[in-house]
Amino acid sequence: MQRLVKGLKLDAAQQAEVRRALQAQREAIRRLMSAPADPEVPRVAAIHAITDRTTERIRAVLNEEQKKLYSQPLPHDFATGEGKPGVEEWLNALRQKGK
Repeated sequence: MQRLVKGLKLDAAQQAEVRRALQAQREAIRRLMSAPADPEVPRVAAIHAITDRTTERIRAVLNEEQKKLYSQPLPHDFATGEGKPGVEEWLNALRQKGK
């Protein structure tokens, strides 16, 4: 969160909305992982959908200059270490810490 606040120079209202978006994402993933597996909806695809929704929710509160600074979502097959890490990779690292 602090990385986004500092990097994008988020104002107080933006910080609150980004915090809500990240909390909602964390809760959605927690619910998904605690529910029985559904063979019709692979968990990886569901997590990607949650992450994509979070990314869009964050982008919706940014101004045009901030959107330019906000990394585009990385492809879902992005291998860690290739190129520069983006926000999605950062969010994934946070999820790993929160296990």
